[in-house]
Amino acid sequence: SGSVASAAFNASTSSVILVATTDCHIAYGAAPTAAATTMFLPAKTVLRASVRPGLKIAVIQDAAGGSLYIQECF
Repeated sequence: SGSVASAAFNASTSSVILVATTDCHIAYGAAPTAAATTMFLPAKTVLRASVRPGLKIAVIQDAAGGSLYIQECF
């Protein structure tokens, strides 16, 4: 499956909490593309990351399909 990007973050968003149901790779930016060479996020790992409003996170599965949950923090 290919890389999928989130919607742009809210103007008030300063950080996000990420949790994936399966191993995946993520990328961050204005037009991010996740790939096997981008940051690895193991399944069921909670990651809190600082972000800038208007940017996005992209995700690609490592081996098995799953979901990436993104919680914006204001």
